[in-house]
Amino acid sequence: MPKRLFTVQRLRAAFAVVVVSLCGLAASAVQARDIALLVGVSAYPSLPEHRQLRGPVNDVKLMRTALRKLGVENREVTVLADGITGAAPPTRAAILAHLDQITEQAGSGDRVLLYFAGHGSRQPAKPEDIGKRSFDGFDAIFLPRDVGRWDGSIRAVQNAIVSHEFRQRIDAIRAKGAFVWAIFDACHSAYLARGDVTVRSVVETELGIPQTEITAAQARGITSRGVDTAAVPLTLDGNGSLAGYAAFFAAQSTETTPEYLLPGDDPKATQHGLFTFHLAKAILSAPDAAFRRLGDQVLQLYAQSGRTSPTPAFAGPGLDESWSGDAPGERQWRLARREDGSITMPAGSMHLIGKGSILAILPTAVGRDDAAVGYVQVVSTRPFTSTVKPVRRAGKPELSRAALHGAVARLVAPAVPLTVRVSKPSLPLNPSADQRRIQRILDAMNAPQVVWTGPSEVDVNVRLLLEDGRLWFTQTDVSLVKEGPTAAASVAIQGDEAWVRNEVQAVLSRTVKALNVLRVAGELERGPLDGLNLEVRLRRGGAGLGEPVATEGPPLAVRDGDEFDITVRNTGSRHADLTVLYLDSRYNIGAMFPRGGELNRLGPGTGMLRPAPVRIVTASGDGTPGTAGRERLLLIAVEAQPDQPNLDLTFLSDPVRRGSRGGERDIAMLFENAGFPLPSVRGGVVPLVERSWVRLIELDVKPGQ
Repeated sequence: MPKRLFTVQRLRAAFAVVVVSLCGLAASAVQARDIALLVGVSAYPSLPEHRQLRGPVNDVKLMRTALRKLGVENREVTVLADGITGAAPPTRAAILAHLDQITEQAGSGDRVLLYFAGHGSRQPAKPEDIGKRSFDGFDAIFLPRDVGRWDGSIRAVQNAIVSHEFRQRIDAIRAKGAFVWAIFDACHSAYLARGDVTVRSVVETELGIPQTEITAAQARGITSRGVDTAAVPLTLDGNGSLAGYAAFFAAQSTETTPEYLLPGDDPKATQHGLFTFHLAKAILSAPDAAFRRLGDQVLQLYAQSGRTSPTPAFAGPGLDESWSGDAPGERQWRLARREDGSITMPAGSMHLIGKGSILAILPTAVGRDDAAVGYVQVVSTRPFTSTVKPVRRAGKPELSRAALHGAVARLVAPAVPLTVRVSKPSLPLNPSADQRRIQRILDAMNAPQVVWTGPSEVDVNVRLLLEDGRLWFTQTDVSLVKEGPTAAASVAIQGDEAWVRNEVQAVLSRTVKALNVLRVAGELERGPLDGLNLEVRLRRGGAGLGEPVATEGPPLAVRDGDEFDITVRNTGSRHADLTVLYLDSRYNIGAMFPRGGELNRLGPGTGMLRPAPVRIVTASGDGTPGTAGRERLLLIAVEAQPDQPNLDLTFLSDPVRRGSRGGERDIAMLFENAGFPLPSVRGGVVPLVERSWVRLIELDVKPGQ
């Protein structure tokens, strides 16, 4: 009997292979000495005022904080940055000299972290390098403080550091047996800047490169005939005798990466590179995590904030290793009592600690969760600190504040923030009647989970625009598309006001719900659940056995007609309930599994579930456009007791229906509040207590065949 197919209208195009452009290089790990070079270029004397940066100096400071969490001692850290006392200027000579010095110092088993923040650009590659060092006709370049202009006699931008100069030095360090972790918060390409945003890219013509040279370089680039191959990778692991590496890049070769005030809801926010800010969060929250997991956490943080661009890239044979080389440790900290009696913890929002989080008080740092003698709850957070209070929980009494001083507090129930920052549209000085109507509707909108901001705000989750007689709901930092499968969600602003109000409320509600579902999913994984194994295979065009799909990593390029086969096996000793959801680019949530009364529980030992294949469809049967762009396949499994009702989260796909089966369970309540806010929640947080397992597969759906 043929399998049923559940059609999804979405998914987006080609990620392809990561290009080691100026957003690329390398690293891997061992034991021994830790060495770090932090480069931050903010001031560029040769560039115009609008190309000066403010973020790299703050990024370097933030990375020093992250390095301390990784156990790197200050004496092993060299800083080249303008604006930092005692740091040398980040010139070309200084950067290359310190890389050469690290090569001399490094030995087998050492760990080397190389971090670069500043402007990136590109220059025409030499013809003899096409197909070797360059595949698109250009060389990626990093701009040091003393960068000059294009010099036709040497066919290069004066003092720029070319990508292959980094690669040569990184290979030299690896040849000494040292693991290298290279991080680049700089890149090149077309990026839409809004508000007080500075892109970390300088266009070629601003460096004096003639347009004729640019055109010639484009013509020399290798043309791929593969529909999903965006670039050919320039890897660093051609020599098997070299030590490992992991490389983190802020953006693809066709993107730039921004800096602006972060976090946007903090009045004391400072300018940071978007990538560095979120990478530091990932490191501070899980310093022992594998590099691949850190990268995946960055992608999840982007998704939770409604961001689809730029797309960070992660490469290298060392991605499955960690900086420490140890198994992931517990997220725990020691508490301290201040003179005013308050109890503080040296971890805050940068450690992904939210207001409402629950921590267990343990008698020893290696104690089990069930050995807790009491609990505390976070009542307020700052970037690096939190204030907590003792609470009654799980039959344990409320501890005295005196007993909390010096106690070990372990995170056992993260709290998920359920507020979404939405910027209102900009209106002209003399708005039309339709524009005034939209203003009235938004001012009176009942949206307890929404924090409204002005149109000039940058760090927002959703941006509203008024154009062509419609109100558009745009994703953060992407250009507005008005037609076809990649078009943004929108509502016509003409017509009956009651109808317009209901339509705006409906789109806003599903937008908030989709973003909050991603946030909840980002906090769910407290396992992995023992014995639960997932296999996802992608069948291009729905044919063949398919190729295995990684459940972590960059977005997967898919096209119309592709299908996903999902198999989940449970060889453990506990029951688990499975839900499969699909989130499209217009904030719709589709229920993939279970459907039509299907059983979604995996029994222990030999339990197996095979939901119907998920098919990508970017055009509906009636001729209206489907969806494409950044979309997501979400698989959620939650540990269950045999006598519990099945947990079925597909109610999230219905704009009206609430949870029914399993609704008394904490995770069901958490998802329900994400989509259907209760009056008591009003944008607050709900702690998560059940053991769960989540896989979020990011998709780039390209329309058409």
